[in-house]
Amino acid sequence: MYDSYGNVDPTVVAAIIGASGVVVAAVVGALLGRSGFIDKLFGVGRSLRLLGQWDSRWHSNRTGDHREMLFISRQRGARLSGYITHENEPDKKWNFDGNFSGQYLQMMYYPAPDSKNRLFQDYGCYFLKLQPNGEFEGFSVGVDMDSGLIESDHHGIRQVR
Repeated sequence: MYDSYGNVDPTVVAAIIGASGVVVAAVVGALLGRSGFIDKLFGVGRSLRLLGQWDSRWHSNRTGDHREMLFISRQRGARLSGYITHENEPDKKWNFDGNFSGQYLQMMYYPAPDSKNRLFQDYGCYFLKLQPNGEFEGFSVGVDMDSGLIESDHHGIRQVR
């Protein structure tokens, strides 16, 4: 740590300065990232606008093929929200909140307070990956309303408008 003249070794000084710089950069980076500043500065999450209507087709091993409509009504940076309707259950409506990383779309769904049928209990989540053709593919996981069992279904969604 000290040289033969009693001075601090310059290598130690450089290491201390370097380590301090890394810590300061990590703290500042974490604070700016959490505030959304970096996203705004570099346009992260703005490359693909997801607002609009999406056709969602999914397959359940227990009940077969289904179709629902997803409406993304709000997108702010990586965050988005909207609602879902199912063609075979017009009295039910689900809200969802989610995140879009630019490649992955993650959404949590739950019964909407303004649904005509307000007694159903259906909660779950989607995890989808953006495909080269602009569509999303992935899975949903939720508790089946009739059986009470946890199910995982394959989903594909494409933007209608």
